Amino acid sequence: MAALSQPENNSDRVTSSAGTENELFMPKERPDQGYDVILVVEDGKEFKAHKQVLSAASPFFEKLLNSDMVESREGIVRLEMFSESAMRNTLQFIYTGDVHILAEDNAEDLVVSADYFFLPNLKTLAEAALGEMLSTSNCISVYYFSQRYGCEELLTKSVNYIFANFTVVYETNREVVLDMSSKEMEMGLSSDKINVSAEEDVFKIILAWIDHDRNKRQKYFAELFRHVRLVFVSRDVLSSEILKNDLVKENESCLNCVVDAVNLIDAQNHGNLSIPPRKSLETSVIFITSALRNDRNWELSGQPILCYFPGEGRWCKLGKMPREYSGKGELVFYRGKLYSKVLDSFWQRLELRHPLACYHLYSNYWTRLPYIDSDRRALREIFVSKDNEMYALVSEMQAVEYRRDGWSRDVINDREKCVSSIRKYKVESNSWEDVTSFDHLNRRQDFCIVAKDDFVYFIGGEERLAKNVLKFCTDVYRYNLCRNQWDKVADMLRPKKFPSGAACNGQIFITGECHMSMKCQCEVYNETANEWQSIASLKFRQGVHPKLLSVDDQLYAIGSYMYMQNFENSPRDTRVECYDPDKNEWIWKTRIPIPMSSYTRGTVNAHPARVFKGLPSNSQLKSYNPWRFSPSAWPPEANEGKCGIM
Repeated sequence: MAALSQPENNSDRVTSSAGTENELFMPKERPDQGYDVILVVEDGKEFKAHKQVLSAASPFFEKLLNSDMVESREGIVRLEMFSESAMRNTLQFIYTGDVHILAEDNAEDLVVSADYFFLPNLKTLAEAALGEMLSTSNCISVYYFSQRYGCEELLTKSVNYIFANFTVVYETNREVVLDMSSKEMEMGLSSDKINVSAEEDVFKIILAWIDHDRNKRQKYFAELFRHVRLVFVSRDVLSSEILKNDLVKENESCLNCVVDAVNLIDAQNHGNLSIPPRKSLETSVIFITSALRNDRNWELSGQPILCYFPGEGRWCKLGKMPREYSGKGELVFYRGKLYSKVLDSFWQRLELRHPLACYHLYSNYWTRLPYIDSDRRALREIFVSKDNEMYALVSEMQAVEYRRDGWSRDVINDREKCVSSIRKYKVESNSWEDVTSFDHLNRRQDFCIVAKDDFVYFIGGEERLAKNVLKFCTDVYRYNLCRNQWDKVADMLRPKKFPSGAACNGQIFITGECHMSMKCQCEVYNETANEWQSIASLKFRQGVHPKLLSVDDQLYAIGSYMYMQNFENSPRDTRVECYDPDKNEWIWKTRIPIPMSSYTRGTVNAHPARVFKGLPSNSQLKSYNPWRFSPSAWPPEANEGKCGIM
């Protein structure tokens, strides 16, 4: 127990410990400091305490007990609104900085007393305890309680809990939910976070709420109905249930919305959807394409866009990437669409000046975006930040010298510095705006960009020191998008060719082929210690440039290497691996079903995404298995039946 002469330090020691009801706290009298105040609570129960301790801990008691009020003169404070247990727990916290919170009622009582006596640390502690006690049966009552007593963190936590368990909460507290106001219903139904099994469940809840008091609530139907994301409702439900509903038919605007949704689904014209599916109706996928090159002229041929579902271990074919679109790995998923570089011609591939193409995956068609820069600067990379904004890195065009064979080129550094800039895509105006310009990366090529939190990391890469002389870099820079500030962090342990990285579980991982070892070695960056550490190397063969991706807080590596001269005996290494941090090893998950018409070497295009669960039912998305591998070509794990081979 804390000494009575130092009460002011106790309230800073915000802790909670396990206890039993037999451990009943009472302030104890000391020889040098006797009781000088009595607190009278519910049912006349009295607590003897010390003015000095109470006044030091609570502004309420300080003002009350150090004034000319009757409580100060008589030494008796009547607090009949508080129960015995609430006052006992409050005094325990005031005297010791510790309190036993054994049940929901105790926690709520402490929030009330902390609010009354101005004990913010106790209120924070009791709020946290209530948050840990949330359940489907009490989350709504806790929500109203936190509103009443201004518990902002608890309010947010209870709302998130209700949204995350929306269907179960509705079933468990049906009458309470149906008694909610129209504004409260609208707040829930408009959220991306409510957990429902299907979008039509939202429509059914609206009908139940209206029918609970139809005469008074019918006027709110149109206002609530606009929060049903009709394009994500199955066509059968739209036509057989929603379109025939009396409330819908009686409201022209609602009826038109349903008809428009049916037409969009029939025409597969989802290209201009202004609202995404709810989070609970999305699933994680990895989009993968690979550039197959013709043996004679090396032109890019059109390739299927594959979907890998990590949670299910299956592959599907979505659509096709046209032959003019690049296969260099710059595939990006942004606001429900895929983006890739476009090659207008063979020569443009050398000059690196690319516009972007946008694939509307719900409608299965491509459109093109305007050139990112009007000054003929080269598009280097595209990436998406944590706040779901798309950026592009562009640089001044490089001077190139074309040889007679038309293929090789030498970079001529005709300037001391090469200025690059980061540009941000503006969806509303379909345009790009400058964010920052810099020159410290000069003419470095093939570096890796990883976006994490507010930072964009620029990792490694290569520099041309002279003709046919390359230097592989280990230095790492990062740019703060919010503060417009650059800083240099610790160097990688080893230089890597064609590095690839991803942010996963609050860390940054990097891989690439090390020049000396010819292995795909991996490292992880610790921001706190500002250092890189080695982890297990990937199992890909030499010549593969794997792509690292973070999916549902798991790290995946995807790479492809095949050379088709003899179907049965050709070397192949097309795989997906997943990193196990506990065992520090990469686990072989599945092969990539890439068509075998020619050969593929190097980096595949790959990007993680969250997509609507109903997407696999669309006509353009089908199970995909273009060939059967010879079992001798599978890794040992596959023959043991552990790898999810189709």
